[in-house]
Amino acid sequence: MIKIIFSLTFCTVALFAFHITQASAKVHTFKLTLTGYASMKPSLMQEIVAKNSGIIQDEHLLNGANIKQDEPLFAISGITTNSKMITLQSDIVIAKNRYNLLKKEYKRVLHLYTIHAAYAKELQSIKAKYQRSKTTLYTLQKQLGQYNHKIFYTAKTNATVLSIAKQNGSFVRAGETVLTLSSCNKLYATAQIFDPHNKIKPSDAVIIKTPFGDKTAKVDAISMIAANSGAKEINFIFTQVKCQLMPNVIYRVTVLLKEFNAVAVPSECIMRKGDRFYLLVMNNNQPKALHVKIGITQNGYTQIKSGIKQGQKVVVGGAYFLFNKNINKTLKIQD
Repeated sequence: MIKIIFSLTFCTVALFAFHITQASAKVHTFKLTLTGYASMKPSLMQEIVAKNSGIIQDEHLLNGANIKQDEPLFAISGITTNSKMITLQSDIVIAKNRYNLLKKEYKRVLHLYTIHAAYAKELQSIKAKYQRSKTTLYTLQKQLGQYNHKIFYTAKTNATVLSIAKQNGSFVRAGETVLTLSSCNKLYATAQIFDPHNKIKPSDAVIIKTPFGDKTAKVDAISMIAANSGAKEINFIFTQVKCQLMPNVIYRVTVLLKEFNAVAVPSECIMRKGDRFYLLVMNNNQPKALHVKIGITQNGYTQIKSGIKQGQKVVVGGAYFLFNKNINKTLKIQD
């Protein structure tokens, strides 16, 4: 750091001291970009359809939730109504009582038959009734088991919950849609970007701004929205392992047109006089203004096309006063 004291003349003569700081012209990376907004659509949508009628249970999902492969979605219990359940249970009690009575009667007649063959016809009749009661009881118990049995539904792939048609506790019929899932691993994106000079090309890099950091993709297709408007619609495909980007959400995107390295200086160094731009350098503790040609400004740095070379030191702090106040008229301007 160089400290130089100059005398400034305002209404009265006073001594004004300030520090001059310098920085070297360095190679900086510049990016030419165009910005717009993109909406994401899922590449695959899947409707989860009920295979059986019943009550939705164990469903605790929300729209937009990320789910993993084999993760439980919900269950459907075969119980349809309480009245039907009570009727079925009552029928089972009656069938079980009848079965037990006929079982005892069958054993009694079978014992008599072993004593005397005259009971053969009665044995045949009671055996048939006993077998029918056994079949009836088994059928009712099986039906009860089906009603109490839950059928569980799981995700076949990593996905996102797009919509929920049937809430937990609601009745669903076989064939009705319960959930709609979308694949989050592959998203189709459409972005609208103003590109009047037709600079966007297929395979240009697309940078997507997200809460999880910048994500990248490549331009797949380009189409014009309206003739002579300069507005373009670009399409690209975004793939991800973790479902961080959601379908049906708007994201800010940037298309990288060109990336290049160039000599640059901090933008605050650049001084302007008329239509010309200058940089200040110190020569034997004396400021000298060099005429330079500038390019683009980005992230606090300005491209220098000509006028200085890489590594050359320029004035940063104090440049404004040295140039615009033209202290003691000693500033040399070199065009």
